Amino acid sequence: MKIQKIRRKKSKLMVILTVVFALLIASVAAYYLYAKSNTTKQPDTSSNNKIDNTIDYKTPVDEQVQAGNDAKKDFIDQQGTDTVTPSSAKVNISITSNAQSGNTYQIRTMISTKNTDGSCTLTLTRADQTTVTQKAGVQMYPDYAVCKGFDIDTANIVKGDWAAMIKYVDSSSAGSVSKVISIQ
Repeated sequence: MKIQKIRRKKSKLMVILTVVFALLIASVAAYYLYAKSNTTKQPDTSSNNKIDNTIDYKTPVDEQVQAGNDAKKDFIDQQGTDTVTPSSAKVNISITSNAQSGNTYQIRTMISTKNTDGSCTLTLTRADQTTVTQKAGVQMYPDYAVCKGFDIDTANIVKGDWAAMIKYVDSSSAGSVSKVISIQ
């Protein structure tokens, strides 16, 4: 009789383990099916979702085309206003943005060079005022470079129009661009 009881206990244990194992496999399969079905859902395009992380690949409107053409023309036209030392090759420099935010006036530039050993110097001048000078390094991009940026603290200088000149110089080329800026 004892032998039969042990066999029954082993049989019950095997059935319980088989059921638990089957439930475990079913749970894992359901999880993967549920996770896979969630990854193919389309993003919510309802009016409550205000985030727009899409790129518009549509043909640009006339205003966008004109703005792009104007920016290119301005960059090319800068060649006539650059100052180059006689022993250096001419480098085209363009002011890409300039604006004041609070007590900081920011000026950003683009340089038509692939040389990273250059430096940029900003000089602000105004009659009867102390000249303001800042230096910046050069940051390379695949087809051009930029001055790393000029952030002018406007709290300690006189408000009004200033003549801004940005010069770029490296071992083999140089150039400059000028613009009148208004500090508020």
